[in-house]
Amino acid sequence: MGVPDVLAIRQGYFKQEGLEVEWRRFALGKEGRDAMIAGAIDVNSTATTPFLIGLEKGVPFTAVAVNSLFCGTNHVVVLKQSDINSVAQLRGKRIGMPKGTITEHIFLARIATAHGLKSGDYQAPNIPDAKDRIPSLVAGAIDAAAVSDPFVAIAEHEGIIRSIDNYCKYDSLPFMLTVTNKVLRESPDAVVAYLRGWLRAVRPAPWPTTRLSSSWTSPLRPLTRSRATPRNTEPHEAGCRTPVAPLLDRWNIL
Repeated sequence: MGVPDVLAIRQGYFKQEGLEVEWRRFALGKEGRDAMIAGAIDVNSTATTPFLIGLEKGVPFTAVAVNSLFCGTNHVVVLKQSDINSVAQLRGKRIGMPKGTITEHIFLARIATAHGLKSGDYQAPNIPDAKDRIPSLVAGAIDAAAVSDPFVAIAEHEGIIRSIDNYCKYDSLPFMLTVTNKVLRESPDAVVAYLRGWLRAVRPAPWPTTRLSSSWTSPLRPLTRSRATPRNTEPHEAGCRTPVAPLLDRWNIL
């Protein structure tokens, strides 16, 4: 799920299009892809790497839309007190990231090489779930992490970490909305209805910002001190830059 999906569910847009949508949380896009293979879900949002790997393996699904461009919400972070100030200084360090994802691929293929690092110059331990990477950083298990919002925003707000780079100079990081071929073939009207509800959430301009924020950040409320607001109003950049003070072991947000 991406932000538009959360908004469409919480604002009832899918219901208004005649759909009853059940949602599930996955730590990684490839986990959603595997759930599609198992027949557990019909629609999944995933980055390009697991999507293309799925196509190569013959997974019967199709990308019907670009959900978002999330490079601005994907960061390489270190502890606030760290003496590391650039990716080039990660030589000999441990960088936590999720293996088999676009986050890993772009870091290895573009970010590291752009800063003069090659394979073997650093370690990249696999930490699949984004909610576990900053706690691993705090515990000293890694020296840096590739991680996304809202986890970056939360930890920045709490004075725990700082970003030394984001992904936008290296790749736009498209997030794909995928649908099983079976559903496309047997229920095309349902797919169109889903996209209608989804597009209504992508274009929330008439709404007050606080209403938009409240809709998609409500799962955060038990973990917050104050209301969360989006970093800006662009759908692909929506993030939580004001608010949260969760305990590190409670970062299972959605």
